[in-house]
Amino acid sequence: MANKKTGKNSFFLGCFITILAPVILFVLYVIYTYSTIPSFPKGEFLFASNSPNGTYTIKIYRTNGGATTSYAIRGQLIHNQTKRRKNIYFEYRAWDAEVTWENEHTVVINGKRLNVRKDIYDWRKEK
Repeated sequence: MANKKTGKNSFFLGCFITILAPVILFVLYVIYTYSTIPSFPKGEFLFASNSPNGTYTIKIYRTNGGATTSYAIRGQLIHNQTKRRKNIYFEYRAWDAEVTWENEHTVVINGKRLNVRKDIYDWRKEK
């Protein structure tokens, strides 16, 4: 009798895992896709700004979320030698951007100071 009960429990556990695993993966995918900077639309290119020695370029884009949301500014950092790109700036309810380089690795975008090697500004994480 113990084997029948163990077999039944294993069957239910297997069914539970088979159903639950895809649901968990789907939820994680949705969270990652819609809550990280890489998921934002490319937007309309506004301008580019080069670091003092030309190591980096920041491209500024204005994104339009549609009728129910405001405009946003997205800043994409490009390492000019490797061509690696990463989004380092996202500000909601902004129409334009002012970019000032303090040195080769520090940029100020709309008053937010960022070390381009490690910092990312995302307005949603500011609370």
